[in-house]
Amino acid sequence: MILSALPNCLCCESRINPHHSARKSSFYDVDYCSTYCRKFVEEGHKMVNGMDKTGHKNMKGLEWWPKLSFDCEVCGDAYEVNKTNSKLLFCSNYCSKALQKNANIRKASNLLATFKMMQHKRKYGNEKGWLSSNSIYEIMKNRGDVAYNSYPSIFKLWASKGLIEVRSINNRVNEYRIAERFITEPIGKFMIQCRPKRNC
Repeated sequence: MILSALPNCLCCESRINPHHSARKSSFYDVDYCSTYCRKFVEEGHKMVNGMDKTGHKNMKGLEWWPKLSFDCEVCGDAYEVNKTNSKLLFCSNYCSKALQKNANIRKASNLLATFKMMQHKRKYGNEKGWLSSNSIYEIMKNRGDVAYNSYPSIFKLWASKGLIEVRSINNRVNEYRIAERFITEPIGKFMIQCRPKRNC
């Protein structure tokens, strides 16, 4: 992929490379480079002035990214994130490994990242968060997830668990969205509690 063709993050303007995100973290979004940047914009946070941070007048012209609080996707506990580790979805390595080990799903973290994007669309997007099957395919393809199984079977499984809602547009296209309760509830925790009996 040509770097100049990559989109810019709507917050920090860094390039969003889906292939890099799929390899290096459990987060990918088409509008923001990280969960941090999305939260920073959507909740209206401001940069911290250098004088306010340090108490020194000569630092007035400098600005820092503030620490932001997130809820862990597995245990639900709050944890703070700064800009440098802004792609984290978990409060600890223990919770990160717990999802991959206990959810009984191949590439569980990658699937969680797709669900997180759908959660953002459900909360902030148009049409109450519905995404077409074509859009879902592109998201999963960018993360390298389509090869191990097709998304229709994956989403059918999680629709039966109550995590995903599905509606038919025509004979060939469905639309999907996260169920309303998961706008606020930890998705990773639910994936572990309702793990499928077989790998998907």
